[in-house]
Amino acid sequence: MRPPPDMQQPPPPTGPSTSVASSSSAKPPSVNFQIAPTNHSHLYKAYSILYAGLFKRNGEPDIAAFRKRFQEYNTYELSSHDTLRIKNLNTLLQEYMSEFSGGNFLPPHITGRNKESFKGQKEREKFTERTLILETILSESLFRLAHRYMIMPLFFVIFEEDGVTIKSVVLTQWEKAYYAPLWASCRLPSWLEPLDPELESLAMPKDEMTLWREYLVYNLMLRKERLSRSWLWYVAYTYGELERHFEMILTATWVSNARTEPWLKRLLDEAKKKRTTAYMKGSDPGAYSPFSGRIQTMQVNFAEILGKWMPYARTFVREEGLLTLSDFSSQS
Repeated sequence: MRPPPDMQQPPPPTGPSTSVASSSSAKPPSVNFQIAPTNHSHLYKAYSILYAGLFKRNGEPDIAAFRKRFQEYNTYELSSHDTLRIKNLNTLLQEYMSEFSGGNFLPPHITGRNKESFKGQKEREKFTERTLILETILSESLFRLAHRYMIMPLFFVIFEEDGVTIKSVVLTQWEKAYYAPLWASCRLPSWLEPLDPELESLAMPKDEMTLWREYLVYNLMLRKERLSRSWLWYVAYTYGELERHFEMILTATWVSNARTEPWLKRLLDEAKKKRTTAYMKGSDPGAYSPFSGRIQTMQVNFAEILGKWMPYARTFVREEGLLTLSDFSSQS
């Protein structure tokens, strides 16, 4: 669900650091608030709200400020090691924020970078077009409605009079929703795809969770009768995976999380790898291993999937005014 036009106000002249954060609303069209003008400013604003005033000008953590802000956590008494860890995390988050604002981690079956040579100019242009379209969709500020608390107690299931037939399923507490970049909005609920490595318990066994996640993403969302509406969700979900991890690290109270630093370092390693040889070698040159784990339960032919959604993507970027024919020719 995209923001109504009256919510997308022009950015203030002082720059993204002063933009107003996305607010929440039970009925979004009736509320007038400002949406971050770019994906990067969305991340920067989230960072600023959480960590403003916690660091000195030289980058050192302000111990008194941290103790006051995070006094509910048992690690707020910061040791010298904690202080160094927090300083390093803060530096890395700011340094890599723009890199994780969307569209920087596309696989070889999109970019063709795993091909030693192209058969001809036509094949080269095909990969160039794919890359340009995907980078544009994921990096443009195509904000959509996101509900970050899709936990089971918030769902109401309404039955017909027979008590068996489901009439509707309703998600409540939309006051917790907000508008976010496409790759952040198009996600599965946390009980199907937990991102935080410090979670002590899962909603269901990991194998069962994997089965449901892969069925929803690679089967249900790509059915022919649904594809004209679901392809954009699929693209944002599949190719915005690292961005979602980075956003969660950015918005977590990581001062209390001893695992956050290795989580961020692993994410940066994965990002570096995905620019080169990120994807496992197999019979299908398009197969790859997501950051969250290898695809275990389904044989996914990404070349076939690409053929299904690519026509919709090509039409979308042109109708939205994101790309023109001249853009494609200039990239060839």
